[in-house]
Amino acid sequence: MRPDRLSHWPGKALARASVAAIVLASLGALAFAAVTITSENATAARAKRYADGLTARTVSGVDALAALFKSQQALYLRISPPAPDFVLRQPCGTIPFDPNGFPDDFLNGLVAETNKGCLVYTVVIAEDPTTRETVFANIKGNEIHAVPAVAGYDPWWLLDTLYPDLGTGPYNSAQVTILKKCYDPAHVQITVTLLPVVSIPAYAVAMANESATASPDFGGVPLMQPSGQVSNLQFTAIAYTNGGMLLTLSYPAGFTNRVDIFTCTNLVSFWWNLAVTTNVNTSTNYIQWLDTSPPGLRFYAAGNADVDADHDNLPDDREKFMYHTSATTNDTDHDGLTDSNEVFNLHTDPNNSDTNPPTVWIVFPSNNYAKVWLP
Repeated sequence: MRPDRLSHWPGKALARASVAAIVLASLGALAFAAVTITSENATAARAKRYADGLTARTVSGVDALAALFKSQQALYLRISPPAPDFVLRQPCGTIPFDPNGFPDDFLNGLVAETNKGCLVYTVVIAEDPTTRETVFANIKGNEIHAVPAVAGYDPWWLLDTLYPDLGTGPYNSAQVTILKKCYDPAHVQITVTLLPVVSIPAYAVAMANESATASPDFGGVPLMQPSGQVSNLQFTAIAYTNGGMLLTLSYPAGFTNRVDIFTCTNLVSFWWNLAVTTNVNTSTNYIQWLDTSPPGLRFYAAGNADVDADHDNLPDDREKFMYHTSATTNDTDHDGLTDSNEVFNLHTDPNNSDTNPPTVWIVFPSNNYAKVWLP
């Protein structure tokens, strides 16, 4: 790439000019502040520490950025909810980059923002579920570059690890298809904030001046933390504690219904247990629940406990996860008995009309006969 091409990248000249201004402003603030030499030294030490950390994360081209994406994808795929329609977009902090190593279409497609007085560029990185390319998009969602998958790439590496007998075991084609949808690495995306390498010193000084105890914004990102408000029920954090597994469940603003949390150990059979029903905290947009069950493989799902479309006293998500019944009709097997009556009273299968208890006629002296159900 020609060295003079830097001057043709929109914002590059501004980025270099702003660096000098930011450094001077930071030094001016230090000069006029009534601080001791000790605190100045502490600030300088923090700035150096932040600058060293940022420098260590510098990427020199799209291949290096794609490799970072793959490493994060491998990390978060293991712990993201295995659901066919779930997409985790994980923020991965500030990444310095050297524009000289990036292609024209990538650089020209970037959209500039300002953070800590420096120009930065948000990029979303995802995997195309069809071509398996690594795709880069700007903050507006426009694709700016794509990198082909490496030769021999196997998108089902995690699935093969979890289900080594998938090709030879007791799984039919439909079950294999569902499992592939659940463990498709394309479910995991990341966002990075690209910082030109020339801005590292100014950015580090700004970080150091923000707080004496400020932590670098590289690393330490909360697990599965969404950006802004969620639009549906969503697990946004999970952490192991001494008492068990602590889950954070987020919900949209204004959401006041109760929530069900379900657990299961086998996604192929897809039979879930109801772990807890709880109220939400209306003063926040999240609640936390501690699963104190014995250690072992478990999957989690959440549902709205107060939505019952067919008015059969079985919430829709319980019908989906626990009973496999229809949420749009109150008699799934059309045997004349409501799903809730079969579940709670008769203890029969609401999906099978042949499991009804027999009709027995018993003669009573008072009224000659009566029809009863035998449980």
